[in-house]
This record gives sequence, C-alpha cells and structure tokens, in this order.
Amino acid sequence: MDYYTNMIGVICDQRILAECIRQHLPKIGKKFNEVGLDPSVFSIEWFVCIFTSSMPFYLVRLLWDRLIIEGMSALIKCGLILLQLFEPQILQAT
Repeated sequence: MDYYTNMIGVICDQRILAECIRQHLPKIGKKFNEVGLDPSVFSIEWFVCIFTSSMPFYLVRLLWDRLIIEGMSALIKCGLILLQLFEPQILQAT
C-alpha cells in the first residue's frame, strides 16, 4: 500500500492520532469537540509534508531520524508532543 497515492495510510494515521488525542490528551480532545475541530484539518499537512512546513528544519531532521527507526508512529508521537507543548494555548483559544 502506498501511503500517498490513495491517501489510505494518511487517513489511517489521522484516525490513530485522533484516538490518541482522546486517550492521552483528553482536555485537548474535549476542546476540539467543543469547537468542532477535527484533527484531520491540521494533521493532513503534518503527515503529507512530514512536518517540514510546521517545524524548524533542525527539528525536522531529528524527526526524520526517528521516522527511519520507528516508522510512521514517530509522526503520531511528534503530533502528540506538539499538541501537548501547546496545550495551554489550545485550551485558551476560542
């Protein structure tokens, strides 16, 4: 299965990320539900561009190292870490 051709891999990873948000970052998950934000809105760019448009390149290179070692789960972990880092701002947003 090609991750990008039919986007099935991306869609699966987006669903996994959404479930991980619900389980591991419940306050953020609740906030997203309250404002009607589906994580796929922002995670599509993360996963398709492999975070190149979302982080400084020196961090992207570190993520790519993890991607080679761990596989696609590194992208999901990175997404969770970013959300956790910005949790206070996310929770205060209207």
